[in-house]
Formats: sequence, C-alpha cells, structure tokens
Amino acid sequence: MVTHLTHRRVKSILATWFLLLLAACGSANLPYTSVDDIARDAGMAPLATTPLPEGKQEIRLWLSTGIVLPNQMLRLTYAHERWLGELWRYWPRGEAEHGIDGWSHESFDQTMERCGCVRTIRGPENVVCRVAEEKAIDWESVALRLKQLDIAGLPEEAAHANADGDVLDVEVRAGAAYHRVRYSHFNSSESARRAGRVVQMMKDLDSTVRCDH
Repeated sequence: MVTHLTHRRVKSILATWFLLLLAACGSANLPYTSVDDIARDAGMAPLATTPLPEGKQEIRLWLSTGIVLPNQMLRLTYAHERWLGELWRYWPRGEAEHGIDGWSHESFDQTMERCGCVRTIRGPENVVCRVAEEKAIDWESVALRLKQLDIAGLPEEAAHANADGDVLDVEVRAGAAYHRVRYSHFNSSESARRAGRVVQMMKDLDSTVRCDH
C-alpha cells in the first residue's frame, strides 16, 4: 500500500512539474521542419501544432547521429497517471532502401529485422520503424530521470558554427503549452551538459538491439 501511494505521488509530482515549466517557457516556435516531417512519416501528428487534452502530456526526443545511422526517437506519453514510451529509429529513405552503408549487401527487410523493427513505415522522405524492445523499459523511471535533468526548462542553445556530430531535438507538450529546443554541442554550458546526459540516456535505452553496424 505504501509503495502504491509513493508511485502515485511521484506521477502527480512529474505531471505538475511539466505543466509549471511549460507555462513558464511558452512556445519556442522554432523552424525544425525536419522533425515535423519525420513525425508525419511515422504517422504521428507534429507535436508543435497539436495541443493535447488537459491532463495529457507528451515528450519527443530526437537524436540525429550524423553519418552513423539509424537516427533515434524516444516518445513518452502521459495519461491516466501513467507514463508509457516508445522507441523509434529513422533513416533517410534512400539510405534505408539501399543499405546502411556502401558496403552493405542486406535487403531492406533484412536491415529492418536486424534493427528490431516490429512496425516499419516508408514515408516520402524517411523510413521509420518502431522498435520491439520497449516493453522491458521502466518508463516511469525514464520520466523521472528526464525531470531530474529538467528537459522542459532547457534554454535554447547559443549559436555555434559547427556541430559535434550528434544533434538533439527536445519537444515537450502539456495541453496547450509547448517547448522545443535543439542542441548540437554538449560541453559548452551547464544546460548543454544536461542535454548531453539526455543523449547518453537515449543511447543506453537503445543499446539492446543495435543496428548501427
């Protein structure tokens, strides 16, 4: 009984935290059209233009890994006092259909099977797939870790000339409130280091079924 009440309290605190931070941050209104296009290819409504009913929240973390494919997306949804999650991978369509790299002799279906895909969608510009491994993940713990990293309060990254390789897009939606930021450097400030820990967390979550080789 004590454990059940503790879990309910954690869920309530998480929900309240996201709402307060989003109300303070407002809408980032940034032109990250590629993220919206990939969401559409995956059959999802773009989070930037899709308000949610009161009491529901959604987090999307997009990790573009440069020349090392596939890219990754982590999706968390909150409803009925519970966090649920999904892991997705995505490639430019040409890369997915003609091999991860120039030396690959795999068929498209072989690549998707090796990458743990249980649902694959070929969009106009991207191939996206949902990964089978998420049932083993404690999504409440993932949401708590993101709260500790204060992702809903991450400020916009200062402009830099060149990226380090990885690029992280963070989207957080709670009702009508929306916040989005992008990071491509992960050691330049305290907030950048927090973003870097989000990147590492995503890579750790996606390590059970790897397909970047």
